[in-house]
Amino acid sequence: MFFYNYNTRTAATGKIDASGAFIHLQTFPVNQFGKWSQIASLGCGVLFFYNDEGASVLSASGRVDGAGGYTHLKDYPANQFGKSFSIVPLGGGRVFFYNTTGAAKVGKFDTSGNYTNLKDYPAGTFGQWTSIVPFETGDIFFYNGDFSDETGTQAAIGKFDSSGAFSQTASFPVGQFGKWSTISALSGRWALFQYTDGVSFPQATGQFTSAGTFNHKKNVALGRFWGATPIDDGSQLFLYSSAGSDGGAFVKAASGRMDAAGDIKLRDLGPSFDRWSNIVA
Repeated sequence: MFFYNYNTRTAATGKIDASGAFIHLQTFPVNQFGKWSQIASLGCGVLFFYNDEGASVLSASGRVDGAGGYTHLKDYPANQFGKSFSIVPLGGGRVFFYNTTGAAKVGKFDTSGNYTNLKDYPAGTFGQWTSIVPFETGDIFFYNGDFSDETGTQAAIGKFDSSGAFSQTASFPVGQFGKWSTISALSGRWALFQYTDGVSFPQATGQFTSAGTFNHKKNVALGRFWGATPIDDGSQLFLYSSAGSDGGAFVKAASGRMDAAGDIKLRDLGPSFDRWSNIVA
């Protein structure tokens, strides 16, 4: 796992063992890393770093080894990847760059960080989605929970082939899903749904079948709204919650594993974690 702080540009690495315990590996000094608004783990040992907050879009890649060490791979030319993209890993080094205009591109990184563009999609190709969730099966769940147009939630499932071509494999009736702030993928097409309005924290689990239908499993109560990072191909979750300024942040962390009924059992990892803006596995 790779932990990064946008404000201090420091980082750390660690892992969760089979029992759910956290093992710290390495800590990296302040300002070792650039300022990155998104970091994605591409599934081939490569991390992709992206920042479009300035006049130019900056991006880079690096790799974390089994001991938690970090090796910088490449800095990419400014604006190579365009502005306002969400970075969605597809596994095996492939990545889906999505823009809310419906424009997108699909490409692939090798283990040295070299990038090959596979396919570009013009604006309007894809709908407007607030969450795009990749499963370890290669399926991708697209979800729109924006109620501003009062049309209700929308959702679909699709897949990209090795050439970057997309096919939609399932769609869901408008309003089938509730309003969710975040959706996290687990193994076997399971998902954790969470919502927060700052006061309430509804959470639920469900499973998508291979045919594309959805089965709601369980309403769960995890105590707070978590940032949920799937690990070990989604068989476990690392859950992280923080509040307050950097100087007075309250931080909580836990590991979790889901049972066959859809309930998630948490292991408290204590308040000893630093404040991180990005966590990827």
